Amino acid sequence: MIEKIEYSLIAAIARNGVIGKDNSLPWFLPSDLQRFAGLTGETGVVVMGHNTWKSILQRLQHPLRGRHHIVLTHDPETARVMAVWPKHADDTTVVFVSTIEEVAAEVLEYARTHGTEPRASVIGGEKIYKLFLDLDLATYARLTIVGADFEGDTYFPSLPKEKWELLPTSSPEFEVRDVKDQELSSAYADYKRIAA
Repeated sequence: MIEKIEYSLIAAIARNGVIGKDNSLPWFLPSDLQRFAGLTGETGVVVMGHNTWKSILQRLQHPLRGRHHIVLTHDPETARVMAVWPKHADDTTVVFVSTIEEVAAEVLEYARTHGTEPRASVIGGEKIYKLFLDLDLATYARLTIVGADFEGDTYFPSLPKEKWELLPTSSPEFEVRDVKDQELSSAYADYKRIAA
């Protein structure tokens, strides 16, 4: 069942591979946030680890609106008990699971009940990205490359060149994409896993 699901890794990555510091993004890039919202909205399902879940609640005070959240954690019961947020989020569901098989079951159930293809956006963190890459579960990687190096404590795992191809939807030229990006340039790199 797992191989029938289309998982897309969604990440913003500094040129030096950093994706986070102290459980937060080390930059503010509004154009990437818009891209993230669009990509995750296409699937309607986001898969993340417990630290990414906590960082979303710390930043927004609520889950991502209009998304089905699947939080993969070693201790789903404790995470479930601690899952409170001060602001209401419409059309949002959250489940806590402990295995990749449970993630797959949730994605398939969401697709069945919503009449959609079984797809999900994997949004971090480092260990979750690595898990989906190591198990060859990810079909796509939709990356925003931030045009600077940053200090950080979490990194995006490398995509083996023999397993991934760059798609023509990529926009590899670094440019400032929005005036709100405050001179911070970015590039888009969209990859598809090469079928074995």
